[in-house]
Amino acid sequence: FPDHWQFAHKSFDLREAEQAFDTFVDSWNALLFNVSIQSCPFGFSMDNVTLKCDCNELLKVHKLICNINDQSISYSSGAKWVGNASIGRIGVVDSCPFEFCNISKAISLHNPDKQCQNNHSGVLCGQCQGNQSMMLG
Repeated sequence: FPDHWQFAHKSFDLREAEQAFDTFVDSWNALLFNVSIQSCPFGFSMDNVTLKCDCNELLKVHKLICNINDQSISYSSGAKWVGNASIGRIGVVDSCPFEFCNISKAISLHNPDKQCQNNHSGVLCGQCQGNQSMMLG
């Protein structure tokens, strides 16, 4: 190795270059980075290629369109029910009973009960909201 290096019309001897490099490394080691990793919202999963949250695979199979910005799901036809089928697991049903479910083309994952009608709520809109009960007859 030569005792002198020349970069952009400036000459450095090897000792100066080593000192500059050591100073750079010392200052780089002093940098701290705070990184917080958050999980994808309900109904979304990490795409390993893009490293972004995308539609859960189950939603893709049912040809649902996800919007990460407002965490909504949309679709083109039928009366679907999409929601929390069991603790932390998303469920999709392609034919929700029409007297229980609104025929809406968009579902909010923040408030899945909005897809229910007539004071229904829960999985497949099969429960009653609040203090209400179903009366037969």
